[in-house]
Amino acid sequence: MNFFDVIAIFGLIQAVIVAILIFTNKVFTNQTNRYFAYFLLIIALIGFDARLSDFYAAWGPFWDVFLDVVGDDIPWIMVFYLPLFRFFQEVAGNMTLKFPFWVLFLPFGLFTGINLIIDLDLEFGLIAAPFFKDNRYLFYQLEDIVAIPLFIGLHTLVFRRLVRNTNNIWIKRLWWYCSTLILLWIILIIDQSLFDDLFFRTLEILLWTAVAVFIYWLMYSGLFQFNLANNRQEIREKLAEPMQPAMPKAPKLSPKSKEYFDQLLEWMQVEKAYRNPDLGRDLVAEKLGISASYLTQLIKEYADKNLARFINEFRVEEAKGMLSDPAFDKYDHLSIGLESGFKSKSAYYTAFKNHTGQTPSQYKKARS
Repeated sequence: MNFFDVIAIFGLIQAVIVAILIFTNKVFTNQTNRYFAYFLLIIALIGFDARLSDFYAAWGPFWDVFLDVVGDDIPWIMVFYLPLFRFFQEVAGNMTLKFPFWVLFLPFGLFTGINLIIDLDLEFGLIAAPFFKDNRYLFYQLEDIVAIPLFIGLHTLVFRRLVRNTNNIWIKRLWWYCSTLILLWIILIIDQSLFDDLFFRTLEILLWTAVAVFIYWLMYSGLFQFNLANNRQEIREKLAEPMQPAMPKAPKLSPKSKEYFDQLLEWMQVEKAYRNPDLGRDLVAEKLGISASYLTQLIKEYADKNLARFINEFRVEEAKGMLSDPAFDKYDHLSIGLESGFKSKSAYYTAFKNHTGQTPSQYKKARS
C-alpha cells in the first residue's frame, strides 16, 4: 500500500461519513440528498474492493471468498451512476425518461445472475456451468461495454436538461467533476481491453486520487453549498404559498407625507420588497419617486429609526415566522435568513439578536 492508496482510502472513508451524515442529519436528509448518499456508498464499495482486494486472502478463506463475491462479482460498476442520475432528476424536476427507472437496473440484474452462476461453479463447485465459466472474462468485459454507453447517454441527458439551463454553480461543478471521473474510468477500461493493462497502475492511481479529491470537495464545501441552495429554493417555494407572518406595527402617522409612507408599507407587506438583499435607500427612494435625503427624513419622522433597521425588522419578522412554523423545521437557520432578505450570516444574526434579544437558534429552541 502506497501514499496514493492511503489518500484514496481516507477519501472513501469520508464518502461513507458524508452518506451517514445525509441519512441521519435533519439538515441534509431529504429524498434528493438520499439518492446522492446511495451514489457515495456505491463508490465507496467499489473503491474499497479495488484498494483492499490484495489483502482478502490474509483475512482467511471465508472473508476472501465473501468479499470477492460481494465486492467484485456483483457488478456495482453497472449501477454506480444510477443514484446520481436520480439525484439530478430530482434537482431538475422535469427530466423524465420514456420508460420506468427500474429498467436501467436490468443489465445489473442480468450480469449479477451470470456472475452468480460462475461463482457457484468456480468458487463453490455446486453446479457445472462450463459455458459461463470458460467465457467469464468475456462477460466481465461485456459489463463495461454495456455500462459505458448507458452512463454516457444519461450523463449527456443531464447536461442538456439541467446543467446548461441552471444557474446553480454547484450543480455545474458536480457535473464536470463527474465527467472527469467517468472519462478516467473509460480510459482505464480501454487500457484493459486494448493494451493489456499497459498503463493500468498509473491510470488507477489517477482515477482513485481524483475520486478522493472529489469526495474531499464534497465533504468540506460542496454538499453544504448545494444544501444551502436547495433549502433556499424550497423555502422560496413555501413562501410563495399563502403565509402571513407578523409584521412590524405601523406607527401613528400624521397627515404629512402619509401617502408616501403608506406606499412604502404596502410595498413591504404585500410585495415583500424586503426579500431583496440589495434593497437600500436609493432603490426605495426611486420606487417612491422621492429623493434619498427626503426618504431618510420620512423614515425618521414616521418610524423613528433608520431605513436599514426598518427593512431588517420585516426580515426578522419573516424569519421568526419560519422558525416558529414546523413546516420549516428541516431547513437550516442560514437558509431561512437568506431567504428573508439578509445578505450574509453576520447581518442576519446581528439584526435578529438586536430585534429579539436572542440568536435564531435560541429563538427556535425556546419555541420547540
